[in-house]
Amino acid sequence: LVMFGSCYMDGNSHDRDGVPIAFIGGRSHGLNQGKIFEFNKSDDKPLGNLYVTLAQRMGMNAQTIGNGTRPLGGIFRA
Repeated sequence: LVMFGSCYMDGNSHDRDGVPIAFIGGRSHGLNQGKIFEFNKSDDKPLGNLYVTLAQRMGMNAQTIGNGTRPLGGIFRA
């Protein structure tokens, strides 16, 4: 599983909203492929929750990472 992205949507303005992140591979790890997910503060789905999800999937006992406080559903198959 490879994660590719940037910390800014627009490097000129240092805009962090709408940051594109792509996952490549991961089928053997249970990644739900061909899906688009949006993470934002207003929907109570901050990007940090994605990092919590990934860390837990890798076997770490992470409860919080940055602004993430819980794992997200739908990223990986059960």
